Amino acid sequence: MDPDLTELRELMIHAPTSDATQVMALVLGIGVLVVVLALVRARRLTEEYTPIWVALAVVVSITGMNLEILRGVANLIGAWTLSSTVFFLGQLALGAICLHHAIRLSASGRQIKVLLQDVALLRARVDELSVPPEP
Repeated sequence: MDPDLTELRELMIHAPTSDATQVMALVLGIGVLVVVLALVRARRLTEEYTPIWVALAVVVSITGMNLEILRGVANLIGAWTLSSTVFFLGQLALGAICLHHAIRLSASGRQIKVLLQDVALLRARVDELSVPPEP
């Protein structure tokens, strides 16, 4: 890479950030945690998904308090800005969630197919037993 571009990239990654950014990340992380716990308590979110969202809230909070972690990730993936790193990580998280749901939907589809076949067999058996024999 061109030395001027390398220097520009380093300037972009190590640009100073405002305290408001860190406060906003911390508030966002705590907000997600509070919402998740409220949804679990109201039984609108099952405990199965709670660890994923709690982990997300903790990561956002920790990263918001210590942006050096985010800078390290940005250097690792070759990003130019912290915001592009956040968007990239968000896309990875959303992709993982979509993949998880696709796997769950596929399994549910197979279970539904088996259940429908069982119901059809049971209906056929009931029909067979409910027809009186011919004399």
